[in-house]
Parts: sequence; C-alpha cells; structure tokens
Amino acid sequence: MKGLPEQNDSAGCFMENKDWGILLTLYDEKNITKAAQLLYMSQPALTSKIKHMEQELSVQLIFRDARGIRFTPEGKYMVKKATEMVAQFEIIKNELSGFSNELSGTIEICASHYFTMYRLPKILKLFKQKYPDADFKVMTDWSKNLFSIVNSKKAHIGFANIDYGGCEQIHMLYEEPVCVTSMEPFELKDLVKLPRIEYKRDYILKMQIDKWWRSNFSTPPLISMYVDKITTCREMVSYGLGYGILPEFIIRNIPDIHKAYLLDKNGDQITRKTWMIYNEEDFNLPILPIFIEFVKNMQFLN
Repeated sequence: MKGLPEQNDSAGCFMENKDWGILLTLYDEKNITKAAQLLYMSQPALTSKIKHMEQELSVQLIFRDARGIRFTPEGKYMVKKATEMVAQFEIIKNELSGFSNELSGTIEICASHYFTMYRLPKILKLFKQKYPDADFKVMTDWSKNLFSIVNSKKAHIGFANIDYGGCEQIHMLYEEPVCVTSMEPFELKDLVKLPRIEYKRDYILKMQIDKWWRSNFSTPPLISMYVDKITTCREMVSYGLGYGILPEFIIRNIPDIHKAYLLDKNGDQITRKTWMIYNEEDFNLPILPIFIEFVKNMQFLN
C-alpha cells in the first residue's frame, strides 16, 4: 500500500471546490447511487470522477465490500482535507462579501428538527426582510449533536433543546411547558390505562419525563406506538390515536385538544428549554453578531 500523501495543499492544484464536495457526499452516503443522486450526477460520471482523483493522487481512495463503499486510509485523509477546504472556502466567500457590504454573507445554522420546523422559518423570514443580502445555510440534527457541530466550526450558530455544554457562548431563548395531550378528555390517574404515543426524544428530557411518571405511577405506560419525530407524534395525537407528552407550543393550533401540565415534586412545571449556541471567534463574519442580537430580542420567543 502506498503511504499517505504529504500534508500539503498540492491536491488543490487540480481539484475544484465541487470536487471536495463530491468526496464529502460519497463519504456520508457510502453508496455510489445515492451520492450520485444527491450530486445530480450520473453514476458513471461519479465513478469516473473518483477514478480521475485517484489517478492524479496516485493512491486508492475507495473500495467496495458487502457493506458498500469503504474509504482507504488515504481516502479518509482526503475527506479530512475536503472538510477543511470547504470550510475555508466558505470563510473566504464570507470575508470577501464583507468588503462590499458588512450586512451580507452566509450564516450557517444547525438546529433541532423541532426548532427548524416551528421556530426557525419565522426568524429567517423576519431577518431577511430587514437584511435582504443575508443568506442562510441550515442543517438539522439531534440536540446532542449540535454542540459538537458548532464547536467543530461546521456551523456558526446552533439552536438546541438541551444544554450539553462545551460552547463558548450559550443563551437561553425561551422555555415552554411540557404537557400530556389528548383529543379525548382524561384524568392523569387514568393514563396507565390509555394508549401512549412515544417519539424519539433527547435523553435528558426523556429522563425528566420518566422520573415524572415513576413519581406518579407504579406501573409502566401503555405505549401503543413508537414514532421517529415529535411532529409525527403530534399528528398521531391530533387524529385521536392516543395521548402524547409534548411541548405546549406544538399543539397550539390543534382545535379542542385537551392538555395537562407535567409538574415536578415541588409543583413546578416541567419545561423544555431552547438554547442558542455560538462561538465569538466566528464574529469575523459581520452579519453574525447582528443576527444573534436580532434573535435575542425577538419578543415572540420570550
């Protein structure tokens, strides 16, 4: 096996920025067909592009096995360089835009699925109305992953539902009560007999809800359905297929829904908090601190 290429930027002399993106997409998908679809390329064109890279570098980047596409050590090295090159290119573009207009640039955002669906669109629309030259790049993930995404500089700013710590700056935007919700009237004491719709939620909030249940009931809940996301749970509840334990905001537009707040042993409401996380060293993008202050001052988040 040939040794790893020396750590220099010689690959940049023949590789274009889109080539780095090809490597990253293929590494994420581990499948030529899926990667080609995402890249709007034919499968033969993508295979040819990878072979061309391998010829130019004089190394093998990928190979196939029963699990799909696998990356060689040289290939993993190139994926690491691709991540660095794409990030550097975005920095350069943002800094260049600052020469002509400090109120422009691309703000890279990562957010939980819940925040992306129910809060972020309104924020971006209002900010875009005030700063029309601002652009956004948005990715969604679980809250537990958002902190590492921001810390690794893969996004400027994150919106998470759980404080996992580790970011330079963290600001709590708001908190909302967590409720038992159902289309049918219910008494809390009867929940052990009623079908519950459960969704995959962040571990810390799940622990709070499990603790509440154990404090009030001696038997486990009757879970009739497991779903992937909070929005799926909301829809199932809205069709009367069972009760769910959901943040109050998400059920606000469901007519005639019944709800009961979760209270801890002190009688205080159990709430779901939302945090904004960011690193101040990213402030070389002038539009970023403006966006952060804009979000902090939005009254509808209070």
